[in-house]
Formats: sequence, C-alpha cells, structure tokens
Amino acid sequence: MMSLARVNFRRGTFGVCRLKPAAAPPAFGRGKLLPEGNAPWLSKLVFQWIVPFLDVGFPRPLEKDDLWELPQAQLTASTTDAAETHFYSRCEPEKRPRFMQGKRTESDDLGLSLSSTKEDTNALEKATEPHYPKPPNFPWHRKKAKRKPTYDSSLFPALHRTFRLRIWIAGILQLCGDTLKMTTPLVTKVLLTWLTKSYVYHHLTDEQKASGQFAKLQGIGFGIGLAIALFAMQEVASLMTNHYFMTTQATGILVRTGIIGNIFRKYLRISGRARLEHSVGQIMTMISTDATMLGLTYQSHIPICSFVFIPDAPYLPYIVSIATDLI
Repeated sequence: MMSLARVNFRRGTFGVCRLKPAAAPPAFGRGKLLPEGNAPWLSKLVFQWIVPFLDVGFPRPLEKDDLWELPQAQLTASTTDAAETHFYSRCEPEKRPRFMQGKRTESDDLGLSLSSTKEDTNALEKATEPHYPKPPNFPWHRKKAKRKPTYDSSLFPALHRTFRLRIWIAGILQLCGDTLKMTTPLVTKVLLTWLTKSYVYHHLTDEQKASGQFAKLQGIGFGIGLAIALFAMQEVASLMTNHYFMTTQATGILVRTGIIGNIFRKYLRISGRARLEHSVGQIMTMISTDATMLGLTYQSHIPICSFVFIPDAPYLPYIVSIATDLI
C-alpha cells in the first residue's frame, strides 16, 4: 500500500486532517511492462498489483506516460494477426489474401510450400531413410480419419477460437459466483433454523429433555461453522464476480481491437474499384458502431449462460437489443 514515508497530512477546508500522498514523478509507466502477468497469485487474487498505479493517480491527474506498456500478446498487431489467421482458416483457400493462400493452417489441407529450405531438407531426409515393413493393421493402430475442413467464413467461431480461454474462464467464474450467491440463502436458512431450535431446546425443562420428544441438536461448533461458511461463500462470490467483470471487459476490448485492425488491413488491400463500393463513411461506421457493439456483446454474453441458474433479468433486454442490431 502507500508508504507512510511519502504521506503528509493536509488540513482540509473544514479543518479535517486528511491524508495526501506525495505526487509521483512523471512518466511513471514509461518502459515498464504491465505487472499483471508476473505478479504473485495472491496479488492477482486481490488486485494488489494495480495499487502502485492507483497511488500515482490519486494526488495528480494521470498522463499518457503514466500507463504501463502492454505485453506482446495483447498488442494490436498480435491480436489482429490471431483473429485474421483464425478467420481466414475458415474461408476457402481461393478467397484468402495472397499472402495467406500458401499458408498451412490447422483446419485445412493446404500443401507445404516448396520454397522452404527447411521443408525441403526434411523431405530429403525422409526420402533417404530406410523403409521397414509396416506392422499388422490392428484396430488400435488404425488412425482416425481426418475431418474435412469447414469453410463457413463465420466470424464468431473464429473469435471464439482466438479468445476461447478468456471466454471459458469468464463463464466458469460467472457460473460459480452466481451459484454461491444462489446457495447463500439456503445456508442462511439452515443457520436460522438451528438457532431457533437451539433456543427452544435451551428453554426446555429437564423432564422434557429426558422424555425424548425433542432430539438433541448440534453443538455451538455447528453454528460457528455455518457462519464461517457464509462468510467464505460471500467473499469467494465477490472475488469471482470481480474477476469475471475484469476478464470480460478485457476480452471485449481485445475483440474490438482485433476487428478494427482487420477492417483497416482489409481496406488497405482492396482495389480502387472496391473502394468505390465501400466508402470511407461505411468503413468508419463499421469501426465506430459494429466493432463497438461486437465488443459489448462479448462483454455481456456470458450472463446468458447463467440465466438457467440465476434470473439476471436486467441484462436480458440489453443483450437482446445488441443481438438484434447485429443481425
């Protein structure tokens, strides 16, 4: 947290003494990488890694040089390359750009380029290797037939393939957090029932207790355990919900970045005749509206999966309107 050595006391307008940390030097984040990736797991869990940045923005306005630099995987070029590769792998080879028509992807059967020296060397080594008779064709030796590539030119599967780890992590966090919130009243009901029965049993006479009509309840450790369980459930649900929002917000920004980067690349590659059909205004509308709505969709689509478990009614009209606009 903030160091007490650089914290001074300043008397406010109404004579109330308040803390005011010393202003950080300019260019706080210049040349520094975002510390989230290398932070300890406990710092990631409670968002401690962002505290130095908050200390900079508390005493003075933030500037451009105060921001940390993003890692290579989150830069615009890397995000655009990944989205572009996964999208064109779902397109037919003749519909791909020229620089990707000879590129081998995981979802097609494109041949290797003969211009690669490394590939030629490997082929020559394989050709000179001695050939041995093949083993018997036992059932467990048979290779499964490769699936035919699917050329549907679909954007959503390509984006899911690019950001599937973030999407599924956010979905699991949301599902677990909502489940904990839903089961908290059930645990509270068990605790209140135990308190009521304990109160009644405590006021019974010795004859009534000895009659056996009232069963002996759990001890005080049972109630303490339920109270600790309620506290833990609330804390874990809060952490999961906050991490879910952070993950979905970052995913939406990365999706928007990848879409905008690919729109610019496509516009720079099209011919002059094609630019007459796609005006600058149309391109700017795609960037300012469509890419933004697509990013918001990825920021808000995860709650749809939790409708089965938690009735998140406020999200539904917003998401339906976004889906309607995209369709």
